[in-house]
Formats: sequence, structure tokens, C-alpha cells
Amino acid sequence: MQKIAEKVDVKVTFLLLAFAWIALAGVACLSAQQSGAGDTLRFAVIDSKPFGYVDTDGVTKGVHYELIGELAKRTGLNIERRIYPYARMWSNLENGLVDAAIGWRSSERDPYSVYVNFVFTDYLSAITMKNKQTLGRYEDLYTVGTVGVLRGLSISDKFNADTRIQKYDVNTYDQGIEMLRTGKVDAVAGNVYAFLYLASQFKLTDSLDLPGLKLGSRDQWLQASKKSKMLRYVPQLQKAVQAMISDGYVEKIFLKYYGDDFKKIRFNK
Repeated sequence: MQKIAEKVDVKVTFLLLAFAWIALAGVACLSAQQSGAGDTLRFAVIDSKPFGYVDTDGVTKGVHYELIGELAKRTGLNIERRIYPYARMWSNLENGLVDAAIGWRSSERDPYSVYVNFVFTDYLSAITMKNKQTLGRYEDLYTVGTVGVLRGLSISDKFNADTRIQKYDVNTYDQGIEMLRTGKVDAVAGNVYAFLYLASQFKLTDSLDLPGLKLGSRDQWLQASKKSKMLRYVPQLQKAVQAMISDGYVEKIFLKYYGDDFKKIRFNK
């Protein structure tokens, strides 16, 4: 009888240990799912200085690139950052080929974007070289000549639909500034922060008419694709962005790339 009892005790102990192992494995699996372990979120970054680019040392950097990197650190999520041309970035988000990106919020993106959180406000302008025609009012865009605009960029309904402006698509902001410098375009329109950065990089701060003709402002948002399978992580991402704004991290990155001058650029939408 004693031997039978011992055998029963061994079996019971074995079963209890087996159940405990299964329970622990289940908890670990659930914890991994909740933390995002094993999942990779695909984030798109605009292929243009100063948002996303590869420097001369082969290091990828940029305003959006670094902000997304900080998101990965704060959330603990596995985030893959990949640089795309501006128009392709949005088509990839629309088709669910990427999970998220930082970019301007607009009605044209409402059908395919989940707006996770506001990040910062961009200010828009059109600029010329100082030794060329000065842009004092919107109508001057009709006579200035060719205006370089980032391919796929939506500045405003009025500007976008205005056929009296001679627009020329450029692939990146740095290409636009280089074409302006060499006289291949007469003005460029877009993000004045990008112009500030590139003016410094190209040593053109004293040659460009900055901040130029004010065209309003657009709000940058972290946006997720409605076709993404990773939408369950939106609350984590939202909380991290809000913390990055409140603790000054976003402004820190702005200062790194734009310098103190970015604080002077403020005008109405």
C-alpha cells in the first residue's frame, strides 16, 4: 500500500508540475503579445533632408528617423524604420505596406489613416534667392517663374489647384534648394523648417530670402494605416508621443536639426 501511495504521489506531483509549466508558458506568451515581442512594426520615413537620409558616413538620421527611434525605446516595440520617396510613403501607408509614418494630417488621408497623435506644427512658405524677385504677396507666385514643389506635397487647396503657378516636381527638398541655387527653378515652396536646415547645410543662409512668402501651416501627426495588423499598439504609441512632447524631446530634436531659428518661425494657418 505504501508503494502504491508513493507512486500516486509521484504522478500527482508530475501532473501539478506539468500544469504549472503550461500556465507559466501561457502567461509568458500573453505577456509577449502584450509587449509586442515578436511583432515588427514597419514605419516609413520621408526620403528627404532633414527628415530621413543617409549621411556621408553611411549613417541614417533625420528628424522623423530619430523621433521614431525614440518611440521604439519608450514603447519597447520592435520598430523597423525604412526611408521612402514622399509620394510612395503615402501610397504604402494607404495600401498597408507600412504600418505607420509621421506626416501632415489632411482630409485626403482620412480614408486610410488612423491619427494616433499630434507631433508638431510645420510652417509653410515659398522662398527665392535674395538677388531675385522677392515674394511679397501670393500673386507674385504667378510671375516669379518656375516654383519647385516636393512631388506629392499638399500645401493648401488653393495652392494645389492654382494652375497659374508654374510648378515643377522635385524629389527631395535638398534637390529643390540645389535647383534654386543653380537657377533651374526660380522659387521653392514647402516646409520652412526644411529650408532653414538646408540653408545652413548648403551655406546659403545669407543668400536665401527666408522665411519667405508665408503660405500657412500644417500639423504633423503620427499616422497608422487602417490596413495595419498592428493597430492594437496605437495606445502605447500615443502615450509615448505625448510624453515626448511634454518632456521636451521633440523640441530637442528640432533644436538639433534647425537651431534656435526654428523658434522664430510662427505664423497663421
